[in-house]
Amino acid sequence: MIRNCLLAVFLYFSYLTVHGKALVLFSTKAATSASTNSANAASDLKLLLKRTSSKDKKEAVVGRLSSLRRARGQGDESGFDSYCDSLLSLVDAPRGPVSTLISRAPLAVAAPSFRVNLLLLRRVMELTDTSTEVASRRNTLAIILSQLKSSRGVAGLLREAELRTRKAVSMDEMISRTPEGLETPKYTVVKRFEREGWEVREYDSYALCSTRNVAGFSGFQTLAGYIFGKNQENTTMAMTTPVLMTSDKMSFIMPSDYWGDEAKLKKDAPTPLATSDVEKEAVGGGQLVAALWFGGVSTKKVSERKKEELRKCLEKSEGFKAVDAQDEPVVASYNDPFTAPWKRRNEILINVCNSSV
Repeated sequence: MIRNCLLAVFLYFSYLTVHGKALVLFSTKAATSASTNSANAASDLKLLLKRTSSKDKKEAVVGRLSSLRRARGQGDESGFDSYCDSLLSLVDAPRGPVSTLISRAPLAVAAPSFRVNLLLLRRVMELTDTSTEVASRRNTLAIILSQLKSSRGVAGLLREAELRTRKAVSMDEMISRTPEGLETPKYTVVKRFEREGWEVREYDSYALCSTRNVAGFSGFQTLAGYIFGKNQENTTMAMTTPVLMTSDKMSFIMPSDYWGDEAKLKKDAPTPLATSDVEKEAVGGGQLVAALWFGGVSTKKVSERKKEELRKCLEKSEGFKAVDAQDEPVVASYNDPFTAPWKRRNEILINVCNSSV
């Protein structure tokens, strides 16, 4: 108990000399005054971090954040970026000397202050993504704040993050993280290397819609537009999973109505707009694919590291090899952007064959 109290005191007082900076209000209106922005955003953040805040109020705040993030995907990045930058400057503000007022420890344990909660938030961010890139940290912050709408508080979220990130994840658990109700390509597991975290699959046929316009968020918006009706027939299709990504190409899985029949895909699947840079592709069945699974946020840095892990796994494998050593592995992301990192299913995929071939 004494040890816990001392820890709480450290957390409480090490943040007492934080130099507050202006926050930006959750708003899509650029004309809102800076002083109003600061007051409202500070209130919003305190509400999300507080354990006893009502779920309805939390959902309203997260809803505004989601709107800012969607606006960024449509080309309006200023609101989301400035909001997150202001919050990050608060989270990252320098901390002063640790106070030795032990008598306040019970209060700190029973009712963590806003500044203590900010320290806990920072720790969750560190467990989520160690990247120092500004864009990556903005996304990490948005992901974590969105989790707080259904969490009892940031302290509970931290406990969950620490528990989930400490243990190895099996493929069975990864499969359980696949979003319900979304179609995904079918496959048979040929061989699983559970300890190393990868397996070889034989896929059935499926179909893709793809774009090579992958700068920023344009690739996702282009494909989402095609799926949700921005095509020559104005036809809306069901969303699927996963999203597939390489350095120069992004793909969505087409609904199963168009799997296994290339002629039907070309004839019946909605026709992309001439200006959209969307292409329909049939993927034949029977291909062997090596898949390495991992959780967390599939940032560029993490994905590159995982690609190298899979290459090394194949080098050590006595039964399989890459079809083409120069092929770039594909990153497969199964979950929406606001899913907690420790609940995500990600994979690195590469075509393989028997090493004896």
